[in-house]
Amino acid sequence: MGKESKETLDIYGGGASYYLIKHSGLYNLPKILKECKEILDDLGYYIQDKDHSESVKPSGKELTIEWKCEKKVSEYVKFKTEVKIITLRQGDVKIKNKKLQKGDFEFRLSSSMTKNYEKSFKENLPGKIQRHLYEKFIIAEKLDDYEDKLDEEGKELIKVIKENLY
Repeated sequence: MGKESKETLDIYGGGASYYLIKHSGLYNLPKILKECKEILDDLGYYIQDKDHSESVKPSGKELTIEWKCEKKVSEYVKFKTEVKIITLRQGDVKIKNKKLQKGDFEFRLSSSMTKNYEKSFKENLPGKIQRHLYEKFIIAEKLDDYEDKLDEEGKELIKVIKENLY
């Protein structure tokens, strides 16, 4: 049995893992936050702020921002994306009349596609067989397209991060 047997397919990360970008140096945090939120909004995600904590330490500001995002793609498929941004030893600097941040920056991304989220097919043996056949022969191409779409959405977020690290 292949991926049609799985209820959740991880595109970025999976389980306790995630896609990770670590950077020490300059970055534009306000632009990163604004653009990531705009992308998720434009893509139709419901964004829930799971965590937003700031503290000032002698070494600089520490910040943690975590978003849990969901969107229904169809009656059968739902996308889930989690974004976590962590900064340590953050300080503001001005370079060429541009306000940037300096310190340690970490971006974590995990995204997955949940199938049969409304339990169209029951969890008993006949339901599992029906779901398997439905996914393998009826909507296989559509599910592949959804996987590609979720991958592209993740690449958009990663691109924003990379463009704003200096």
